[in-house]
Amino acid sequence: MKNFLIFGGGVVAGFILAVIVGVVLVSYNEGMENLKMFDTPGEVVSSRSFKVLQVFDENSGLVNGEGKLEYIDGDLYFFINQKGQDLYDDQIIKVPEGKEARIMGTFRYTSKSDIVKTVPVVMLLDKK
Repeated sequence: MKNFLIFGGGVVAGFILAVIVGVVLVSYNEGMENLKMFDTPGEVVSSRSFKVLQVFDENSGLVNGEGKLEYIDGDLYFFINQKGQDLYDDQIIKVPEGKEARIMGTFRYTSKSDIVKTVPVVMLLDKK
């Protein structure tokens, strides 16, 4: 009888743990359902720095690439920071020596004026 109670307690605990893990994974993926990543890195982005316009979570956000008029006429990207450092609005992200900004996928979002936009996903990778 004791072994049956131990076994039953293990089954119940396993079920509860599985439900908790499932809820956490679903809530994390809900915010990134519009993120599509490529299997291999895409083309290199010419901008050597980016300005954060809007942060989506601590490690990703919309950025404007540096253009001829600083960050006014640059291209718009969804930036994913792999370093684990938090992003913040108006932050300037410089591409370090030995790295390059590469297009890694696409991100779809709805603008304030209710227009669906799709922008390239950019990540900093080691130069090849």
